Amino acid sequence: MHNGGIGDSQVIADLQGSSGAVSESTIGKTSTLSPSLLAFAYPEAGGTPDIPLHDNMSAQSDTAMDVLSKPVKELMKTVDKLRDLGVETSHISLPQAVTIGDQSAGKSSLIEALSGIKVPRSSGTCTRCPLQIITAPSTDAPWHCTITLVKKYSFYEAIGIDDNDTGPYGPWVEDSLPHTMVFAETHTQDHLDHLLRRAQLATLNPGDNPVKYLQATVLDNLPIKVEFSPNVIRLDIAGPGLASLSFFDLPGVINQTEDVNKPWLVKVVKNMAREYVRNQSSLILLACSMEGDLANSTASSLVRKIPGAVDRCIGVLTKPDRLPTGDPLSAWYSVLAGGTFAVGHGYFVTKQPSQNQLDVGMTHDQARQAENNYFSREPWTTTFSLFEERFGTRQLQAALSQKLTRQIQQSLPTIEVQLAARIRAVEAELSQYPEPPNNAYGRIIEALNNFATHVKHSPDSDDDDGYDFSDELRRLEETFKLQLKSLRPGLLTASPKTHKPSTPSSTFIKRDPESEIVELSSGDEIETPSKTFSSKKRKLEDSISLSRANSPLAMRQFNTPQRRGAVTNGAHGTPSREQFTLAGIKRTLERRSRSNIPKEVDPRAVDYLRRCAIGGWSAVMKVYLDGVSTVLNAKLQSQLTRTCTQWQETEFYRECTKIVSDVAATFKHEQMAHGASMFRLESEMVFTLSDAIDEYQQRELKDLMAGRYLARIKEHFKEADPDKDPLNQAELKKKAQDQKLRLEPGADPFQTEVEVMSRVRGYYAVASARFLDNIVHRVRVDIADHCRHRVHKQLQIGLEIGAENAHEHCSRLLAENPDRERKRAQLKKERANLVQAQQQLALLAV
Repeated sequence: MHNGGIGDSQVIADLQGSSGAVSESTIGKTSTLSPSLLAFAYPEAGGTPDIPLHDNMSAQSDTAMDVLSKPVKELMKTVDKLRDLGVETSHISLPQAVTIGDQSAGKSSLIEALSGIKVPRSSGTCTRCPLQIITAPSTDAPWHCTITLVKKYSFYEAIGIDDNDTGPYGPWVEDSLPHTMVFAETHTQDHLDHLLRRAQLATLNPGDNPVKYLQATVLDNLPIKVEFSPNVIRLDIAGPGLASLSFFDLPGVINQTEDVNKPWLVKVVKNMAREYVRNQSSLILLACSMEGDLANSTASSLVRKIPGAVDRCIGVLTKPDRLPTGDPLSAWYSVLAGGTFAVGHGYFVTKQPSQNQLDVGMTHDQARQAENNYFSREPWTTTFSLFEERFGTRQLQAALSQKLTRQIQQSLPTIEVQLAARIRAVEAELSQYPEPPNNAYGRIIEALNNFATHVKHSPDSDDDDGYDFSDELRRLEETFKLQLKSLRPGLLTASPKTHKPSTPSSTFIKRDPESEIVELSSGDEIETPSKTFSSKKRKLEDSISLSRANSPLAMRQFNTPQRRGAVTNGAHGTPSREQFTLAGIKRTLERRSRSNIPKEVDPRAVDYLRRCAIGGWSAVMKVYLDGVSTVLNAKLQSQLTRTCTQWQETEFYRECTKIVSDVAATFKHEQMAHGASMFRLESEMVFTLSDAIDEYQQRELKDLMAGRYLARIKEHFKEADPDKDPLNQAELKKKAQDQKLRLEPGADPFQTEVEVMSRVRGYYAVASARFLDNIVHRVRVDIADHCRHRVHKQLQIGLEIGAENAHEHCSRLLAENPDRERKRAQLKKERANLVQAQQQLALLAV
């Protein structure tokens, strides 16, 4: 700072000569408190506690705190309770202390010094929403902090910040009443900054469950939905040696943002500061760095533009050790003396630890001692000796506590009058919203019982509606059954050397020498009754699936049973079945065998192929369960409409609709979890105790050998006469009856692979039937349970039928105009809070 070249000594002499000794502004005025409140606020025979600001604070500051400890603590506690009750939404201003400053003005260090806590300083933590810090001394308990989320605003993304009809925070709209939630508690100071980061993330992600951020294992990669929030994080801190303070720390005032596409964020932050500063009961703590020019302080400029705000200001000069070389001391003397950039309560100077000192573990007490040492040398003991009572954090704490106490004392009479006036206004408005009929509870009970009776018999009902419900479930079950059958693995029966597929998927067979099984193809596959798609359609779908899977990554992933079933056909979104080749089976048996005997089949290799065959079950199961939950929801909603027709325009019906939807969603979630568990069992172990598997395997072997023989006959004639057109299916079957011809191809070199495939398909028949029964059986049992018990119980719980205020709640639910009912409830809640606020003030006199 510069002062036109005038000498320091001359300026100082002029200031001393004109004003004499510089003293603190007198702000304690005659109170209009009721006698009981007046006696409490000024215990010394009604007088104002006189705390001198020129004491040797290192020795006497604790004594100063003790003088005010009880009244300060109780007064601040009462104000905070009034704030929690939402009296500010009733246009009643509450006294508060507010800390503002530019970014990089040392405000975070100042907050740490005032509160005795360590706040996180990384981007996106403590600077993006208001932080209320309440400290109180505790002589019989260890240090403790409770973190509370105070939600006063809801976020509506569709609202733009620049819309002319929006509030100061654009997408943030003020709620009718605040909502508080205890987020976390800790007895360890070192844990506080970590918990505060989590609370900040919860606040910057509106709509999310805050518990998500309390339980997250990693914070650095978590996104944030909004850059700033007007909702408050409150810290209630109690511990030995703490001062009685309560103040808000606001985000640093900015002139530009890191994201050039979001210039409106500057407006949000400045509006936040203006709202707190504009409150006529606010005591403003203005932090300004001495390494810059006060004339360039954005926060200072903002305060001076609000009428009366500068008179409520306590200036705090930070970073005195960074005073630019050559900066005349006279300029800062003028500031401290109130000659330039004057504020109502004068300036204090604090010196906080450097980041290096904090990194090496400097404690709060060590920082205060270092601060005292810093101000015990020049120029603070010489040039600025007149202002020694304003140097140091402890001096600032004492002054802030004293001034805030007086601010509260002066505001209490006005708050009493405003509370009484607002209660009268609310009661007058409530008279325009008479209560609904008293029989609403009985009507709702009757409607719910009728609904429960109809739903209970739905699965077994003989009426048309019951038949439709059961028919829909049976159709879904049959589709599920057919889809499982359609996924039964196929076998390409042609010999590897002569087989030439007719679709583009033929290139896929050669795609990777490491492949054990060719996933999908077309060609000479034995026909089975379970095929549900035409050959032409399957060829097209298989070609599409293979082209999508033709990347190296997809090829590698396909070698696992889990990925194998993930290939879907384009038309239905359900998996296509596995297609095995003889060569692929042969490679699998060779590579997965641990036997030292040639051509011996290792059971583990067979089990691997069996697991590959069931990969698509999970997807078709999900399709089935999706359908069941949809049918259940439709059935419940239909019955709800049927039994509650007369209430369709009420909040009761809308709540019932939502609860019924939630029941269906919960049912789906439970069935999905059970299905996933069943699929995991099938995937992890090949298992059955059923003797029927032998019969299935023999049947499959017979079919596969017949198909394989037809393929070999075709290959035999093609090899004998390459120029002759291949035999059609009818000719092949005719020649297959020739007993002499059956001996010509000789022994099948792939007999082992055919036998293995019969074991795979035989096991598939047994396991798929078991999987189908497990899933459908659970669905049928749980649907019956939901219809007979759970849906009715959830409606009673969701509608709060058993609550103490059930009659009142039912009246609101059945109101013809939900807006009127919500308004009545809002007014009644406000009145109850205002009455409770009056009671809190009355307790001060006790």
